Amino acid sequence: MKNTIDWDNKSDEIQIEELLTEANAYSLRAEVIATAEHYLKDDPDLDKILAYEMAYIEWISNFES
Repeated sequence: MKNTIDWDNKSDEIQIEELLTEANAYSLRAEVIATAEHYLKDDPDLDKILAYEMAYIEWISNFES
């Protein structure tokens, strides 16, 4: 599975949905959402896409190790 996403010309929600679709391939969609929401709660100034990307990377790296 390809772990890189082409972010060019995509709205925030589409980018987030693509991350969640990839996370779902690992059955980690709910975990990525929960972690991203936790990041956003802890740091309201954090960019939403970045929060989801960080959560995705955290879960996928843990899953693949």
